Amino acid sequence: MSEREPPSPLKDLGARLDKARAEASPPLAGEHGTERASGLSAGFQVATELVVAMMVAVAIGWFLDDWLETRPLFLLIFFFVGAGAGALNVYRRAQQIIGVDSEHSAKPPEQKD
Repeated sequence: MSEREPPSPLKDLGARLDKARAEASPPLAGEHGTERASGLSAGFQVATELVVAMMVAVAIGWFLDDWLETRPLFLLIFFFVGAGAGALNVYRRAQQIIGVDSEHSAKPPEQKD
């Protein structure tokens, strides 16, 4: 079978459809687009990481206290361990969001001659 070029009215129609689609749904970027959505999703992810880290640590502490009958010793210890782990996750995620690379941040800035 041989491939034929579509007639010019179809090419024109395709171009007009592409133009209409572009006007009807502008690209999601800028003030109200994907930047805002990605910021909101990053915020939810950070909050979730913090809460989940603390919940897991508290559950471990609660289980150890119940098993070893040492209430509330391990619960308190693991609460602070979970809070620290959650804060560390938040810090790492924030560094990713703002685009700081840990390998490059330790190096001194290059001097220009």
